[in-house]
Amino acid sequence: MTTDNEENKIEITPNDLLVIRQVMEAASQAGIFKASDLTAVGAVFDKVNGIVEGIIAAAKEAEEAKKADTPEE
Repeated sequence: MTTDNEENKIEITPNDLLVIRQVMEAASQAGIFKASDLTAVGAVFDKVNGIVEGIIAAAKEAEEAKKADTPEE
């Protein structure tokens, strides 16, 4: 038997966060947000951007470690 939490589980992938960041950037460049919205939007953008940048940095480190562990022929 499954619970409501298991049935309604929503996962946000790293790619989803990249898309969210791109949408927020495009919307701000297009002037979609009112001045009174900018503080809240900026705070959320900073959080999403921090997570995305962390994911990118971790992926680069993992790839560099993989290259270092792979013997050259």
